[in-house]
Amino acid sequence: MIGVHKMDVKKLMIFCLSSLLLFSLTAYGLKNVSHSGAFSMRPSVAMDNDGVMMVVWAENMQDKDYGDIYYRILENGVWQQALNTGLKWKAAWTPLLAVDADGNFHLSWADGFSSGSREVFHSMYKHGSGWTGRKMIYLSPHNSAWPKIDIDGDRVHIAWTHRHSSPYTGGDIIEMSKRIEEANWPANYERISYSANDICNHVGFKAKDDVIYICYMEGIGETGPWRLRYKEAKRGSDWKNVSQVTLHEPGYYPEIELDHEGNVHAIWGSRQHNFYYKQKVGNSWRATEILSNAMAPRQMGDIKFKAGVLVSAFVQISEAKREAYYCVKTPQGNWSRPTLLAEGEDARHPKIWIDNNAGAHIVWQDERGGATDIFYEKIDVVPPDPFLQVIPDSLTFTIEGVNPDPANLLLKNIGVDSLDYDVKVDQNWLSVAPTSGKLAEGEENELQCSVDALDRDEGTYLANIEISSDQAINSPRNVSVTLEVLAPPIYPPLNFSVEVMENKALLYREYMHHLSWEPNPENRDIVSYTLYLVDGENYEFLDEVPSSTLEYTRRNIKLDKTYMYELWAVDDKGRTGVEPATFTASGMTGTKKINQKNNIRLNIQRLLNFTKLAIDF
Repeated sequence: MIGVHKMDVKKLMIFCLSSLLLFSLTAYGLKNVSHSGAFSMRPSVAMDNDGVMMVVWAENMQDKDYGDIYYRILENGVWQQALNTGLKWKAAWTPLLAVDADGNFHLSWADGFSSGSREVFHSMYKHGSGWTGRKMIYLSPHNSAWPKIDIDGDRVHIAWTHRHSSPYTGGDIIEMSKRIEEANWPANYERISYSANDICNHVGFKAKDDVIYICYMEGIGETGPWRLRYKEAKRGSDWKNVSQVTLHEPGYYPEIELDHEGNVHAIWGSRQHNFYYKQKVGNSWRATEILSNAMAPRQMGDIKFKAGVLVSAFVQISEAKREAYYCVKTPQGNWSRPTLLAEGEDARHPKIWIDNNAGAHIVWQDERGGATDIFYEKIDVVPPDPFLQVIPDSLTFTIEGVNPDPANLLLKNIGVDSLDYDVKVDQNWLSVAPTSGKLAEGEENELQCSVDALDRDEGTYLANIEISSDQAINSPRNVSVTLEVLAPPIYPPLNFSVEVMENKALLYREYMHHLSWEPNPENRDIVSYTLYLVDGENYEFLDEVPSSTLEYTRRNIKLDKTYMYELWAVDDKGRTGVEPATFTASGMTGTKKINQKNNIRLNIQRLLNFTKLAIDF
């Protein structure tokens, strides 16, 4: 209890100093997540949009960086039991998490006992069904290590260090991606760094809107000195010809993050005992800053952006103890002073996740009482100005004959003070209500987005919703809207029926089927109807009549036979419906004699046919 008291006092003093600078910061209390009694190392953390959080780490009994991968879930404020994922191949290490829009957690890790046998793996955790099993990403000829994972829409991306076999003596940074629902990874990777003899290692990596942002260490030969290289390009680019930027020399263990405007934020460690930060705004990199204010060992830190704030976590040394710190900023502002997360002995490898309400969830490994465990702390970070949060940032509607149901956008002011907002759309088929409003600090509103586009032709239409506020520091916010107009469905004709008709003369009698129907008022652009006679799996085409014709007569039917008819509506694009109107006729049901006028007409036609046959003969 004495140690906890000291920690709280120290954190409170730093909290007061930091809050005077930029932010309101609230800590919730330290949590030992692993409680292993063994060696728990290299944690990672992620949270879905419903607030379900997962922490993973590697654990063993021999003070090694590798072992089994364990995970623990926090849901509705309750920590579930720590469990072994069962995903280890040989010796798992460096597990990293990401989460997709459906709330599935994605895990990537390196696995193997030595640098000559490691491979990179992927697995996915689905709520209710657990882990999907491990999948090797690529069979390396020599070594694969240090993977990083990210989700971009419906794709999962993994980048890692790949050691080539002959003729290359060095290693490269490579990347692979696949659609989330696809079972297998592609056969070929994207080679990012193109280092023939020098080794490239330790990648920082993000993917957004099909663009890959990547930073990595490039050493001269096998040992350095190391310089930090940066590239960005569309997925599938010719990376050999993509220009690269040197961010720092020397530099170690980079991480990068993207903010809501697409700006790039990079951090890294150094041998100079500083922890560095650099920001790319548009096409220009700004001056390098130092985040640390004490001795910062060469290390792996982290940086994350969400809900208007950047949070970075790293380790500093004080009185021979390695302890975890964090600092925060807005993209436009300045960094706060580093704040101690908790007193420790040998803190390493902090990782961050920021939730939708600017809560920073930070995990790291630390040694306490001879055991190395994973620790967790949550920090509420409130932006210093009104900040407009919009969820989601894109909408998709689909029309197939009828307008779709409305969709909602959630607006929230997660900063201090109130804000007014206005809403504009750039297409007349899209409407949003209300078009203006006011949000107090912490308040949220819903916008209802509706589509009326039944007059649109088939195709894809794009629109934009702009939500602006004079008070919000991140105004305007844009929501992309995609409308897919599909061809309307074609419904079967109505009241399809068959009537047996008798045509009787002195020396001649025949029976006919008179087919009739009504148009379906739900259909659009119907130009014809197609009739088929169905006998099991055999279809006999009878006729195609214009849409103005709603009847058809078929002669010479047999009363002792059963007939099944299908009637299909056909539109102006040649499409038929998903199902026909059907009728099965047999026997004398509904027999009706043809009136005299029709009888004479049919006999004349029969005589003409007989005459033609005689002439042809």
